[in-house]
Amino acid sequence: MPLLPDATAFERSDGSARSAEQQATQPAVPKLDPATRPAALPFWARRSGVLFYTGLWTAVFLFIATALRSNVGTDDAMEIYQAQSLELFYQARNPALYDWFLYGLNRLIGSPLASVALLNYGSMFACALLLYALARRVIVDPRLQALSVYSLALIWVVAYDSHRILTHTNLNIVVIAATLLTIHSLARNPTAAAYVLLGLLFVIGMLAKYAYGVFFGALVAAALLQRDYRRVFLDPRFLLTLVVAAMPFIALAVVYAGELRTILTTVDGVVQTGRENSFVDKAGALAAAFVGYLLPFLPVYLGSFYLKGLPSKSDGPRDDSFRQLLGLLLVVSMVAMIIWAFGVGSTQLRSRYMHGVWLAAPLFFLMMLDRFAPPARSFRSFLAATVTITAIVAGIYLVSRMAPSEALCGNCRPSIPYQQLGDAIETRYGRSPTLVGYSALEAGYLRAAVPGARTLTLVNHPYRPPTRPSDHCLLVWQADSRAQSRLADSLAQNGLPLLPDEELTIDWWAPLLPHTRQTTFLIQRLPLDSRLCE
Repeated sequence: MPLLPDATAFERSDGSARSAEQQATQPAVPKLDPATRPAALPFWARRSGVLFYTGLWTAVFLFIATALRSNVGTDDAMEIYQAQSLELFYQARNPALYDWFLYGLNRLIGSPLASVALLNYGSMFACALLLYALARRVIVDPRLQALSVYSLALIWVVAYDSHRILTHTNLNIVVIAATLLTIHSLARNPTAAAYVLLGLLFVIGMLAKYAYGVFFGALVAAALLQRDYRRVFLDPRFLLTLVVAAMPFIALAVVYAGELRTILTTVDGVVQTGRENSFVDKAGALAAAFVGYLLPFLPVYLGSFYLKGLPSKSDGPRDDSFRQLLGLLLVVSMVAMIIWAFGVGSTQLRSRYMHGVWLAAPLFFLMMLDRFAPPARSFRSFLAATVTITAIVAGIYLVSRMAPSEALCGNCRPSIPYQQLGDAIETRYGRSPTLVGYSALEAGYLRAAVPGARTLTLVNHPYRPPTRPSDHCLLVWQADSRAQSRLADSLAQNGLPLLPDEELTIDWWAPLLPHTRQTTFLIQRLPLDSRLCE
């Protein structure tokens, strides 16, 4: 069956022509070889199909994360606690952009649980669309363009981890995708506006996650090693990028020098975690990060397209300059990670940390494949594996929500009935009490359960929400909490005993669980004039 549309559709996405001079100095525009041009595409490879299936993936997991959850994830809870007010700094470990977005969504829709889910999945959807827009510019075969998006579901950090523990990283990959798209545009049509945009993206990226700086540095180094993209950074207009990128941080350095020193000290401490570990430990952490990031994508890719030998060559020009840029970016990033592991001496390497520098890896591998003419069966194999793995992950999350047994998910935090607890607290104490949890984690859980509450931590935390009047101040904890002894110690330091006034036992929502699972919460009323309630 014919699989590719007319080649003229790929000469420029905006339909405009280029001058002879531009054609001579800019990277070649991908064109389809007329000799191998089929007439029709399967739905999954069309633009509408990519939008549909990407939207379907997003909608399914967004539904699971909202309608089927009684509690938020660990990292989500930390951010929900901090997003009670709009601040320039929250804590030194992460920048503030994620919390600003979360604060705005909370104000808009009034549900922290829904807000954090919308922010996370909206970010991943936006990243996928940006990568697809880039793929349409640098890959000829529309089927491979589509796979550049679907392959994200084969990167375990996206396929699994993104549903559990990622927050700032989800924003970071949006900015990374936008940066790659902007760099490609600058190589083809350098304008002052695009250089200003690149500077703005640097600012946004650094406000999303500090790791963006590693990506941007690796991108600049890679570009300087590639002829066509070297011109992008040697162009005098790159000064616009530098000025736009530097101005906000110079202002912050002048006004908030102390806070910036704290950030640098904290980041340095994180980077150097595990310096005393053995060479084997460091090598193992590095290898696990690299290999873990590319699983299961790389085995599926190799098995689908190369298991029976190389596909036949496909003639016609390709955007080799951008493929070379991505290849150099991956190599430079790998060298940076090796230096981090052995030069700095850190074991603070996780596969999810590779997200910031290896996000473009699937696109690079698919651009390599674009030089050939893979048979239809290879695409079917790749898609079958993608659908199977996605279905398994969705099934795991569905079952763990509807049958949250200890054997399946341990303490099953997303199913702990905090939403039901919130309903009970609102019935007894109104919609806007002051609630105290042991740490930012518990305070975040409580904030998600009672959106109108002001939640505080019993232990010290860099962030504390602004004071406001309240009729009730309540310490809330789980009866089986391992932190009960620490709760008692912390209260004693404030001259108060640990004496719960109320006990609430709440059934879990678990329609497929053969037995009833329950959690008992304890509530202690604290004096409104207590320092803990200020």
